[in-house]
Amino acid sequence: VVETLGKRVEENFELIMFSTSLCDHCAVFDQETARIYKSNSLSKKAPLIKINIDEYGTGKYHLREPIEVVPTFIVMNNGKEVARLKGLVDKFLFLSFIRDAVLNEKQVSSRHK
Repeated sequence: VVETLGKRVEENFELIMFSTSLCDHCAVFDQETARIYKSNSLSKKAPLIKINIDEYGTGKYHLREPIEVVPTFIVMNNGKEVARLKGLVDKFLFLSFIRDAVLNEKQVSSRHK
């Protein structure tokens, strides 16, 4: 819960992974990092939701900019994009990125290959 101008606002984080069915880096993420993330306490604060953009586009999410690289990870809070990570990174950098976005909720944008 966050206080804004004296009002309490419930936080509602989601971690959205945008991918395609032919994305090799997405498969690597699933094998190496997704399992670790699911067992991390951050996953309870920002559950991982995977969206195949070939089938569903960007779904119900209104994004600041289009998806140009897969995987792209976007942290949303109450429907607002607060952080974006483009490309595959190692599990430690990934967890650090999510921690910064969720715990500090600062605007974060990063690109890695």
